[in-house]
Parts: sequence; C-alpha cells; structure tokens
Amino acid sequence: ERALLTAVLHPARVAFVYLDPEARFVRVNDEAAATFGRRPDDLIGTTPAALFPWLWEQAGPPFRQVLDTGEPLRAVPVVGPTVGDGQSVREWLLSYYPVRLAGETAGVGIVAVDITDRMHSERVRTAVMSQVTDGVFTEDSDGRLTSLNRAGSRMLGWAESELRGRQTHEVIHFQTADGKPVAAADSPLRANAAPGRIVRAVGEIFTRKDGSTFPVTCTAVPLRIGTTLEGMAVIFRDVSPQPAARQRIRVLVA
Repeated sequence: ERALLTAVLHPARVAFVYLDPEARFVRVNDEAAATFGRRPDDLIGTTPAALFPWLWEQAGPPFRQVLDTGEPLRAVPVVGPTVGDGQSVREWLLSYYPVRLAGETAGVGIVAVDITDRMHSERVRTAVMSQVTDGVFTEDSDGRLTSLNRAGSRMLGWAESELRGRQTHEVIHFQTADGKPVAAADSPLRANAAPGRIVRAVGEIFTRKDGSTFPVTCTAVPLRIGTTLEGMAVIFRDVSPQPAARQRIRVLVA
C-alpha cells in the first residue's frame, strides 16, 4: 500500500486524501498538501474540520454520507479561498470513495480536481457569446448541439435547453427554402466541414422552430482537442431581405 501511494498517488496531479472514520488524515498526497499550503506529514493525524473549517462545512456532509451508506459520491462541487490569498477563490470537484477492510468501511478516500481555470474559461465564453450579434452554435462529433448563444436562440426561436443533445441538421438545417428535405450527406456545409476544414457558405437555409425558413451566411469552424476533432462551431447571420420600409432613404434638402 505504501509503495503504491509513493509511486502513483504522491506525484499525481490531482489531490488525494484518505480520512479515517473520525475524519482524521491518514494519507495525503503532494498535490493535496500543496493545496493546503502544508507538507503531507504535517497533516497526518489532524482533521480538516480543525484546520480548514470553510472546507469541512462543504466537504463534511458528503463524507459522512459515504461513511454511513458505503456508497461513493462523485463530482461534488466545493468553492473556497486560495491558501495564503484572501482575494482569489478556487473551485474543485470532489469524489468520495469508501475504503473497506474485512467488509467494514474503514474510512473514505477523497479525490479533488481543481476546475478553477476551466470554470473561468467557461464563464468568459458564456459572457462573450451572449454579446455576439451573430448566431453561434456548437455541436459534437456526432452532430448533436452542445451550445447555442443568445443571438442564435433569438433567430431560430429555440431555447438552448430545447436543442441541446439533438442533431442540428435534423432540426435547424434539414430543408431548402421551398421545404424540400436535405439529407445530411447532401448538405454542402456539413460535407465540407466533416474533414475538419473551415468552411464558409452563402445561401444556406436554416429552419426556425415555427417551421419557417430564412437564408443565412455561415462559417463552420472545427473544434479540436489536441489533434482530435471533437465537433464544430457554426457562426451564422440572417441575410433575409429587409422590408421596403426599412430600405427607404430619407433626404433633407435645405
């Protein structure tokens, strides 16, 4: 056990602690100790409730639940201050696993993943996308919608929650202006974007929630994680002709 802890858990880039039934630290890896601003040996035998009450207020109830039920809990959010810095706040996802010896729960192992940077990026993306005047939706590699910005929702008449997980082609981009169905394989936008190229298209037709259609110009941008193609983002703009009243030019002659 000690050799496994030294070889695997200590250098791991996730925080790991093992607490006994009295919630005392039994094992602490380097990442967890650094999170607390301590050395691993300084924490052994102490309790998080005594050292970090702000943490235990959030982490204590799930710990007791796992200890009582023997069932794991995963991805429990915890938010707290950075050690030694009263200004910044960090966020973690904690997963709790019962440790059993001879059929009895002898403690709880807790794995914590720091998601601060990920959540910050997500909030920035959401803030930016909410202000963009063009419609933007993203989809996974199977063509299912993963996000839709405010402008896109307004143009399409769909809320993001109504479309998330659905095939975008089957809902948004399945017919021509005269109502003729278009197969996904026949969609120039989808066929050209599939290999992971940036594609710009003019004259494409999108379908609103009420069944009406409107012409768009759009750009499909591949979304990659490393070298793996994870899906695409589509930026689109309604290019319907403006009503004559809006096209009128007024000239003042003095």
